[in-house]
Amino acid sequence: MKQHIEIEQLLHMNDEQILTLSNMVDTIWDFWQEIKHIKEARRVFEERGWKHNSLKKTAEKCGIGQMVMILNQYGKIEIESLPSGLGTIWIVSIYHGGLEINRLSFEEPELCDALWKATMKEIY
Repeated sequence: MKQHIEIEQLLHMNDEQILTLSNMVDTIWDFWQEIKHIKEARRVFEERGWKHNSLKKTAEKCGIGQMVMILNQYGKIEIESLPSGLGTIWIVSIYHGGLEINRLSFEEPELCDALWKATMKEIY
């Protein structure tokens, strides 16, 4: 079972989103305070395949538990899985004040990937 996202998934975000997310998951950005540092790490990864340690740490910290905590900031969440012909349909429902305010569904092989998509959708 996959426990956290991969760097490639993280890099689908723009630089500002990566910096915001890194602050949410308490990644130490090695004194990175500006977007230009993330741009440089992204450039080196794309050109040479080198993975900056802070990018690795951020991806590793985006695990199932952390994404549930992030989503819980928007309300109480419930996760349901339904078998489908192609894998699993994951339904992530977010409740606030007892009312369902959002219901997201994703067909993914792993819960981690479904939670990542839900987190991306809710935050950005």
